[in-house]
Amino acid sequence: GQVLDAGLSPEDGRLVQLLTPHLAALDIHPELADLAASIRALGDERTETGPLPIDDLQLPDDWPFAARVRGRAVALVGAELNLARQRMLREVFGFEELAWCDARDGEALQALADRVRDRAVEMVLLLARHINQETTDVLLPACRHARVDWVMVRRGEGLPAVRVALERFLADQSATVPMVPIDPAE
Repeated sequence: GQVLDAGLSPEDGRLVQLLTPHLAALDIHPELADLAASIRALGDERTETGPLPIDDLQLPDDWPFAARVRGRAVALVGAELNLARQRMLREVFGFEELAWCDARDGEALQALADRVRDRAVEMVLLLARHINQETTDVLLPACRHARVDWVMVRRGEGLPAVRVALERFLADQSATVPMVPIDPAE
């Protein structure tokens, strides 16, 4: 209850993810009914959603952000590796590479930050439900230093969520670092 009293929404993805295994315990506290409802809604969403139709696994030919993503080396920061999702995202968006980094692994985060600073990664996708302050403290300064785009995927982690996040962040130049030529002498 204190977390909600502090202003965190009962629909916050991180909170829902964290407390999903404890749904039964939430049911005995009426003040947490909204949070329990959010967890149940997430469960319903997961069970009702089957595989996407093949047409939904393609971007329109005139997708305005294609040039900003195709052929780029991208890192996705989340939880456990999902090979099918990784392959699908790489193919649909045309990424040259899509490396997966577990946000819970401090050494992997530091290695990714080094790759970003070395400009071996051209864009970082951050899955909000799986990251924490340590993740952003390590990666965002590296992105800013190397002028690498970073995109926060706020809800979900599949194709629709990544597409919405890319469209939102790439359309809003104030939310990302614009791509500019880098002088290797810097």
